[in-house]
Amino acid sequence: MRVNGKAATIRDFLTGLIKGKPEPGVLPRPVLDKNFQSNVKGLFIIGDLAGAPLIKTAAEQGTLVINHLALSGNGKNADGGNYDVVIAGAGAAGLSAAFAAQEKDLKYILLEQGEIANTIGIFPRGKIIYGEPVNQPMNAPLWLPAKSTKEELLGNWSDQVQKTGLNVRTNESLKKIEKNGVFTIHTDKGKYQAKNVVLAIGKFGNPRRLNVPGENKRKVSNYLNNPEEFRGKKIIVVGGGNVAAEAVLALFAHNEVTMLVWEKEFIFPNREYVERMLQARQQGKLTIHFNAVSKEITDDKVIFERSGQRMEVANDHVFVMIGQELPTKFFKDTGIKLEAQWEVSRWLMLALSFVIVYSIYAIKGYFWPFNLLPQETYQLWGVSPSFWYGTVYTLLMLGFGIPAMIKWGKNNKYQRYRFLSLISVQVVLLYALPELIYHLAFNDPNYWRWYGLTFAWPLFFNTFFDNPPLFFVIWGIFLAFVAMPIFVRYHGKRYCTWICSCGGLAETFGDRWRHLAPKGVRARRWEIMNWPILIASAGITLLIVLDVKNFLIEPWKLKSWYSLFADTWLVGIIAITLYPFFGGKVWCRYWCPLAKYMELLSHWFGKVKITSNDKCIQCGECSRYCEVGINVMQFAKNQQEFSNKNTSCIQCGICIAVCPMEVLKFGEQGKTLKIKLSV
Repeated sequence: MRVNGKAATIRDFLTGLIKGKPEPGVLPRPVLDKNFQSNVKGLFIIGDLAGAPLIKTAAEQGTLVINHLALSGNGKNADGGNYDVVIAGAGAAGLSAAFAAQEKDLKYILLEQGEIANTIGIFPRGKIIYGEPVNQPMNAPLWLPAKSTKEELLGNWSDQVQKTGLNVRTNESLKKIEKNGVFTIHTDKGKYQAKNVVLAIGKFGNPRRLNVPGENKRKVSNYLNNPEEFRGKKIIVVGGGNVAAEAVLALFAHNEVTMLVWEKEFIFPNREYVERMLQARQQGKLTIHFNAVSKEITDDKVIFERSGQRMEVANDHVFVMIGQELPTKFFKDTGIKLEAQWEVSRWLMLALSFVIVYSIYAIKGYFWPFNLLPQETYQLWGVSPSFWYGTVYTLLMLGFGIPAMIKWGKNNKYQRYRFLSLISVQVVLLYALPELIYHLAFNDPNYWRWYGLTFAWPLFFNTFFDNPPLFFVIWGIFLAFVAMPIFVRYHGKRYCTWICSCGGLAETFGDRWRHLAPKGVRARRWEIMNWPILIASAGITLLIVLDVKNFLIEPWKLKSWYSLFADTWLVGIIAITLYPFFGGKVWCRYWCPLAKYMELLSHWFGKVKITSNDKCIQCGECSRYCEVGINVMQFAKNQQEFSNKNTSCIQCGICIAVCPMEVLKFGEQGKTLKIKLSV
């Protein structure tokens, strides 16, 4: 198997099998602690690479990281001619870090491969810069009004740099970082030694490449700074995203522009850009080729393939605008680990996670190898292991749920109530009532039936089995077929994130790994797996209710096999094992029959939806933190509503909480995109 002409590794194949093609805006990040320190001690990463897409948030990180160094005592007292800190990248984050270092009297130097604020500098002339979010103060000494042009912003920042005498060196590229006691920072003009390093290099300095002959020619650019430089030219723009669209719209009025889009239709640009480009195409002012795969760039033309046909277009200049990529080779050479990076240690952690989870569940369920010893061996103070399993489960939800509630609910009432609900339901209805009262206090052998008070069929598979009391039969029918449809109509799948204990463990204990949920079209297609589980649970329940067990159930042990497969292995062992590697919603998303049942109901008549306004900056935070892998950004940038009619949304609201621009919200009627995206 080969990818882009290179042999693919087993890891690449497995990643592609699970996730499919990566989606824009959702890139892995370096592994950082709460102070932005990477796994390399003394090396900090801030700005866009650390999840700060806005000037305000990036600048705040620059101030925070230097304050941390100063307060911790790790910033000062560099030996000899060494620096206390070398800062790479003179954008908002790097400049703020340098200003803070100057204020804290640290010996520092700021390096920039281009000019000051190079990322903003390559924006088109006259582009408006907004000081968002408007309700957040600017916790850094950078000039940032509510609204300014790119030129005004850069001019003021340059004045600040000159007036403060900031120790900055521009047009000096970072090449390599080594550590041997202290850091040695190699650039294209020399080297520096420092006790600490702060990387604020962003993502825009690493344009993705086509990897075709001729891509390094002088006529090929990755940025459009000044459209006025191009008049009467034959121009090709390669790319199908917002940046490519902006270039096309800025150039087509005074040039002969051809756009080569790899996809079969416009997927990534916002709807305003799509409408304008398609209108220009219909008027004969713009040529667009979809399904266009670039093959070669010569001195006077670009050669590409479209639907297997070789084509070429003459041109004077080529803009390759196919997105950015992480400096992965630089990270690897420096020893910086990325999230979800599958190396030997991660595989070992997966194996260890399985052994721990399997052992705990096997003791609770009393199966191999623990069934080789008398069951009394595993009792603690005369109480069965299943009780202690419920105790550990509840303590995990408490121990991790309270910090999660503080983290997400600090400025968000919805998240406070959500976590409070999850914790309360678990402690009162799913632990105190069945375990402490009926199991421990009353020693009732049917204590487990009280789980059916909260767990709805078909998640609680045993509701109608083994001669149930009439109360549980009536309640089970009411909960599954009356209460649940009514709840779903007005709340969608919020049961998963407000009530359910399975979802509760994922939302609390699994919260730290929510961003690792598989993304991409292929990952979402795997969600079809919970259909056969729902059908199997419904079929087996029907057979038992019809009392044909002497014909089918006993010989084939359908109920026992289902319980072993779904209740033991999928939800009890495999899903929890995979929490730290594929996020907490593995069971809920891919296998839970109740989740699919609710999704089906919500698709039919649910009212809950998430809408968006026109302020999306495509930072990707919403998509990154979605536990069920929805490409939220794609909906947000086009102001399209989404619900269970077109996604598996569980209405957790985290996408709303993490959006720095307050783009998303629950429940309001939104506009549906009805334009044709390809011709």
